[in-house]
Amino acid sequence: MKKHSYFHKIFLLAIALIIISVGFSGCLPPIPTFTGTARIVLSGTYRYDIKMDDHTYFYDKLPGNYTLYDIPEGYHTFEAVDVDDASLGYDSKTVYISAYTTTTVSLNPKETTSYGTAKIILSGSDLYDIKMDGITQWDSVSSGIYTLNKIPAGSHKFEAIDTWGSSFGYDSKTVYISAGKTTTVNLKPSSSSTSIGSLEVTIMDDNYKYYVYLGTNSNGTYLGMTSGGNIYNSLMVHNIPSGTRSIYVVSTDGYYKAVKTVNIQPNSTNLLSIWVKTF
Repeated sequence: MKKHSYFHKIFLLAIALIIISVGFSGCLPPIPTFTGTARIVLSGTYRYDIKMDDHTYFYDKLPGNYTLYDIPEGYHTFEAVDVDDASLGYDSKTVYISAYTTTTVSLNPKETTSYGTAKIILSGSDLYDIKMDGITQWDSVSSGIYTLNKIPAGSHKFEAIDTWGSSFGYDSKTVYISAGKTTTVNLKPSSSSTSIGSLEVTIMDDNYKYYVYLGTNSNGTYLGMTSGGNIYNSLMVHNIPSGTRSIYVVSTDGYYKAVKTVNIQPNSTNLLSIWVKTF
């Protein structure tokens, strides 16, 4: 009985010593932390921020390999977010990070919204306005390839309209734009009228070059520049709409200018002689 009481007292004394020790130190002995490493393989086509558990560790990074060390063992969520907007590129993975090992995390950000691209192939011999759903996207452009990005998925109407007017060249296509894809739209404007003629403008009393416009001022359609010279200072223009038209000419230094009218006869060459120094 006394022996048992003796060991009981020793046990109580040990407990007291532990309590005193904790009181002086302020804390218990540290618990070991087991950590691992994450090797992040980032794909994509732009720049991204890389996060782990909602905290950003890498900013504005191109596709490549990135490493995070001393990650506590357990499950963690990794994210890649487009620097402009998450809708333009986003991916996330939740993986288990094992202690003393390197775990590969593959992130391949993709668009999360339903947008597509239109590749517009314009064919024609004049200048055209290109519209989508009634809104002009390009003004007075020639044949070529034009690209529209971030178009909401669905059906859209594309138009090419001759700058002279739709009767001189028009085409339209209604196509379905698929999300995440590039859709080709071929526009080949054709004339619904043959009522056009040619015009030869000649500056009669000046040998310097002149700008020529269809209209009453320089806000009209630019037709070109006269050749300059003492004998034949002229400009030939084709595909002018028939009817009475105003022609505005101005010297390259802006000093001399004039406005004249001419009746364009279809399918013929019309002559317009202009004296700019006669007031």
